Amino acid sequence: MSRDLEFDRVLRQGRRFHSARMTLVAGPAEGAHARLGIIVPARSGKAVDRNRFKRLVREYFRLHSREFSGGTNYVVIARRARRHEPAPAVWGELGELAGRFQRAARERAAKSGPSAAPRKEKS
Repeated sequence: MSRDLEFDRVLRQGRRFHSARMTLVAGPAEGAHARLGIIVPARSGKAVDRNRFKRLVREYFRLHSREFSGGTNYVVIARRARRHEPAPAVWGELGELAGRFQRAARERAAKSGPSAAPRKEKS
């Protein structure tokens, strides 16, 4: 995602899932493909650390694109970025957050039930 309006819409309307290192916000999208936005505040670390965190998140999103449903925009907000944090730890947390989102989406779909299409009445 590249526009402030897209970020704002996801942050306002999206569902939030929190972990120690980050927050995942999943919200509605206009297109059919899942899109990713990353927010890393300056207070979360030096530029090298922030850029590494962004690279790790983008790489996870690229490698696990099938886990992220289309028609949804995702924003990852870093709480902290550490230089020597192992990639598997960051990816593990992101995978856990993505899994929690998928479970919540399935539960929400199950509660709403199958879409009720209007039936034609026979004359």
